[in-house]
Amino acid sequence: MTKKPPHLRYTQFEKIKTRIFENSEDASVTIAMEIADFESCQKHLEESGARIVNINLRPDGARQIFIEDPDRHVVEFCYLPPELR
Repeated sequence: MTKKPPHLRYTQFEKIKTRIFENSEDASVTIAMEIADFESCQKHLEESGARIVNINLRPDGARQIFIEDPDRHVVEFCYLPPELR
């Protein structure tokens, strides 16, 4: 059986860009937000006690932090370097 790509919805609110990925196989949802300052975001998440499940540096230079909310939804914070914006 071929794996179906997740459904993607893209929304932009003033300065906040969000993406919602829906995986039909396990009904999971990932909410992704583009951030302007990776270090400040990481520090804020750590200080607030967020459950960080992964920090990733992609080959294209983007940096990602994944957290899990109390309902086990995954939230991604993604910093894109200027050349990717």
